[in-house]
Amino acid sequence: MNYIIENSMKKALWEKMPCTCKKGIVMEEHPIKNCHYCRCKIAWDSVPKKSFTIKDSKGKDQTVNKITLIRGKYEDIIGWTHDNGGKK
Repeated sequence: MNYIIENSMKKALWEKMPCTCKKGIVMEEHPIKNCHYCRCKIAWDSVPKKSFTIKDSKGKDQTVNKITLIRGKYEDIIGWTHDNGGKK
């Protein structure tokens, strides 16, 4: 089965924002300086991009092939969920 990311988009609003960091100056880089682009990029990079395995309540391995993204104000990733296809 192919891996599916629901609520994905070609280009989110945050990707159109400029990075406001001054690279090479620690006090002017994210996370010390609040840069929306860098914060959103870190969140996007943390989203699983391929199938992964979890343990169910009985301790058995199950493969997750589909996640749904939860988006914020700038279409940024604030979380994701999986239902594992309704398998129990």
